Amino acid sequence: MNTKGRVTIPTDMDAVPETLALLKRWGADAIRDCDGTEFPQELKDTGAKIYATYYTTRKDNAWAKANPDETQQCYIMTPFYTAADGALTIPLMTGISRELMKVNDHDDIARWWEVIDRTTGEPLDAA
Repeated sequence: MNTKGRVTIPTDMDAVPETLALLKRWGADAIRDCDGTEFPQELKDTGAKIYATYYTTRKDNAWAKANPDETQQCYIMTPFYTAADGALTIPLMTGISRELMKVNDHDDIARWWEVIDRTTGEPLDAA
């Protein structure tokens, strides 16, 4: 009878003993690193599959700034704006810290940006 498999336990540097206990108790076959910085050797040595969270901005900010296409992305939602007449301009960073985030202006906006008509609840055509 198989007593291991199909369970992934999230962990980080501060939870090694607890992770080892759960790995054994639940019969988990995989461990996922939630911290994204370092993974303890003690957990690497368990024989479990290891999955890692990919944080490019931790520990290597110069590389992350030089490679914006590899950094973590986050969807934002602007406040609601009403289009009365003519063109509508929506300020994307209203209420969002410019020190923590910036608009992704290097990827195809028609693929990733979305405007929803609140009257119908439907997304507008990207064009």
